Amino acid sequence: MKKIFLLLILISISFCSFSQNFEKNTEKIKKIYVGNDFFVDYWVNAPDGMDISYFSRGSNVFALYNFPIKKSNFIFAIGAGLSSHNLYSNSYPGVSDEGKMIFNKISDIAVDEKDDYKLNKLNVTYLDFPLDIRLNTKKGFRYSIGIKGSLRLSDHTKYKGDDFK
Repeated sequence: MKKIFLLLILISISFCSFSQNFEKNTEKIKKIYVGNDFFVDYWVNAPDGMDISYFSRGSNVFALYNFPIKKSNFIFAIGAGLSSHNLYSNSYPGVSDEGKMIFNKISDIAVDEKDDYKLNKLNVTYLDFPLDIRLNTKKGFRYSIGIKGSLRLSDHTKYKGDDFK
């Protein structure tokens, strides 16, 4: 994951190094827009006893294909992307007898019943499909609204600490 994170940082720096030339009052719209995001995930209504780290970081890489809407300032875009979400907490995921997802506090399932662990992370990777409508004003402001559907590609945990019961 560290190598992927470093690669994403290097890619984002390379995008910043390109410059653009614009003709007077005529801005050319690129057909393909490529971008990346770095973000922090927060959970609302987390299970009781679950302490979530305030810095559960994630990243996203995406490409959008632009379709200008006639001669207006509106652009419709469709694309694909890959996102990775991380959740750092004091609870380990599991499945209940009814088949529902549950989170067990590490102190409840650890052999020595202490919260003595170095790392506990849940990672989920998605393939994203965004749809976007953008407005580019003549004064340079850009407004956007869209929706994104996702398909879960993988999920796994990473735990470093004492053994479980």
